[in-house]
Amino acid sequence: MDKSILKRLEALENRPEGQIPRLCVEYEDGYTETVYGFAILAMRKGVRRVTYDGRHQPSVDAAALYAKLCGDEVEVVPYAQH
Repeated sequence: MDKSILKRLEALENRPEGQIPRLCVEYEDGYTETVYGFAILAMRKGVRRVTYDGRHQPSVDAAALYAKLCGDEVEVVPYAQH
């Protein structure tokens, strides 16, 4: 794995509990679930789309890292919480 990715992962893993990333995973079969922390990084098989709160920086960071790892395989898009 790229050294800069490993460095970012280490920094993200050491955030306070209130800063845990939250992402919503939508699978090809239509099933959706919320994933917390960095479990998202191990999830690629059958994933169609990942959405995240674009105003929650830990989620933005995790989504950016996930998008970089997946390339064009998975759609990664922000949504706005009201």
